[in-house]
Amino acid sequence: MLMRRAIVGLAVLLLACKGDAQQPRSEPTAPEAPPIPLPAPLPATDLPAPLLWMADGPNGPSYLLGTMHLGVDVRRDVHAVVFERLGSSKTFVMETDVSEVDPVEMSRLAELPKGTTLDGELTEDQWTELTEILPSLPPSTMKRFRAWFVLVAITQSLLPSTLPMDTELQSTARSDGLKLEYLEDWRYQVDMLDDVIGAADLIDLVDNFEETKQELLDLAQGYKAGDAAVVARIMYDPEKYQKNPKVLDLLIVKRNREWMPKIEAYLEGGNTFIAVGAGHLVGDRGVIALLRERGYNVERVPVPPAQLLR
Repeated sequence: MLMRRAIVGLAVLLLACKGDAQQPRSEPTAPEAPPIPLPAPLPATDLPAPLLWMADGPNGPSYLLGTMHLGVDVRRDVHAVVFERLGSSKTFVMETDVSEVDPVEMSRLAELPKGTTLDGELTEDQWTELTEILPSLPPSTMKRFRAWFVLVAITQSLLPSTLPMDTELQSTARSDGLKLEYLEDWRYQVDMLDDVIGAADLIDLVDNFEETKQELLDLAQGYKAGDAAVVARIMYDPEKYQKNPKVLDLLIVKRNREWMPKIEAYLEGGNTFIAVGAGHLVGDRGVIALLRERGYNVERVPVPPAQLLR
């Protein structure tokens, strides 16, 4: 259960650490797994209402979009009202600036200290099963990385390969001349991962792989359907919280509280579009609930008639 909470949370919470740290050039690279096929797209104006909220402010409305960092194509899987409201804003805010991620530094942070290997923390059978789950990363390379890096790589492999939603939004905002702002540094996200995820989580993944995979796919489908209740149920499951409270407390609740002063300042300024992992917005400890507790009027954005966006 520990791993299920961690791996599913990564898909909606963490942005910078996408499993793309540089591998040693001397290591052979296994062929990539075949891409997961995507269904034929619906018109972007015929999709369900996205996880998008509007917050009133003294200087104009602002918007909060819950994203799923992995496995969702924002241009084919998310209603076009997202880009319409983004285009009407003056400032774009996201969790961290992924364009600032230094791949060399990321690789250094992802590697274990010299003399330590990941396979030494698992039994021989557990290690074999783990390497079979991620055949694209050779065992001789995998054993040199920290548990969180392997977890992120596995998360990527279980979802359709798409352009990152957040970077697509960032690129559009930049092209439209919006001011770009960020809530935290990418190194902070790496530090959290290293603090929360360890070899025990990888062992749990081996023991519960099929259940984890299915829950992750269910989460992606719930997100595409605009079902905030599904996202909240998976992210805030009380049984899983009791088994590993650190994951929820550090990855969601603590960060929500840390972001609130910045988010409130953006809402006071108005005309801001804020995009963060959907798990941060939903639930009774999410940003939407915290804003309402502070007296803000925050309402889900309904889907407008299709012809208005065509």
